[in-house]
Amino acid sequence: MAADHRANLRGPPSPQHLRLRLPQDWAEIAKDLKPVYTAPSEQAALDRFAEFSDKWEKRYPAIIRLWTNA
Repeated sequence: MAADHRANLRGPPSPQHLRLRLPQDWAEIAKDLKPVYTAPSEQAALDRFAEFSDKWEKRYPAIIRLWTNA
């Protein structure tokens, strides 16, 4: 039980950590995030992020939580 507790204290993954763990998906995740970054308005960015979340939340819920809580 103590090992599980320590694992939870590490904090959110860094981008470098994601690159190491998601090599097969990282390029697609980055591509899917680009419309969020380049949206012409805040509302458009929120809409694009909702689409991103719908696609990736089941597989990578930590990524969605990290962005939602940022």
